[in-house]
Amino acid sequence: MLAISPEGSVARWTLKISLVGPYAVLLRETGARGWDVYVQDESDVRSEDERWILEACRQHDVEVIRLDVLKMPIGLRLFDTDPENVRLYQALFSDNDYLPGEYNAKHGA
Repeated sequence: MLAISPEGSVARWTLKISLVGPYAVLLRETGARGWDVYVQDESDVRSEDERWILEACRQHDVEVIRLDVLKMPIGLRLFDTDPENVRLYQALFSDNDYLPGEYNAKHGA
């Protein structure tokens, strides 16, 4: 996971790169109650920095995966994720029950 914050900017992004293959998730950190915005393609871009990050991923053949794909259930057994909560995100990026921003959305935290 890389935290990206250009010098002199209040903007922050998190780029999660999978150890399983050439896959990534780019999150724009909004600071609003832990919510993260998924930057998935050109239509989501809000700045030249985001455009640059997506282009760098493309140039290095790293696929930025869309949220709808990350939410796809898969049949894996993982250590920290309940079997009914295992989705592609957990298999590629993080062994926990929730995707970024999802816990706060469900629990109002």
